[in-house]
Amino acid sequence: MMMGETNYLEKVKICRQAVTDHLEAIWKQHGGFGGMEWDNGADDQEMMLAIVRLANLGVKLRSQPARERPDRDNEGVEFIPQLREGPARYLSLLYTLARGHAIAEGRTTLTSADVAMVVRVTLSSAPEELRLLLQAVLDSRESISTQQAAQAIGCSIPTAANAVATLRAQGILVVEGEGVHSISLAPDYDWLRKFLDPV
Repeated sequence: MMMGETNYLEKVKICRQAVTDHLEAIWKQHGGFGGMEWDNGADDQEMMLAIVRLANLGVKLRSQPARERPDRDNEGVEFIPQLREGPARYLSLLYTLARGHAIAEGRTTLTSADVAMVVRVTLSSAPEELRLLLQAVLDSRESISTQQAAQAIGCSIPTAANAVATLRAQGILVVEGEGVHSISLAPDYDWLRKFLDPV
């Protein structure tokens, strides 16, 4: 269709109609608009635990560390405290996304496919350097070096080292060795791989 003669507005109209038809079919299946009632008690505890962990990971990835910068007015140093949102709002958002994904797939309970989608959303909300670094570590079954981290991010080694230090300070990565570092996923986050591995 992209290479055909259909113009852009017509393509948008076709896509909108496809989404509308799909949503109307889902609503009809569940008793009309607003008729869906999700049984929270029936949710798999492993899936729920993963979503809670993802909310906590997302908060870490999106936080801004404490830092200092020159104070122009006083010619001193201004301290900027760490900025971190609470996980409750993020947890609610991720849980809603997972349920929406399940409903769109015709299910009324969560599966690992729903959590896998939420993993991708969580990782995509991180700053680009952190996302690319974490993805490179997750994709590798072996530890990676700072040079490999720099290649994955597409930046200089000092910039990559800063990204590594940020995720290490958050407890997400483990860094070993002197000079040439060995960078791996912290054991507490190894569960992420379960939801990223192809089924």
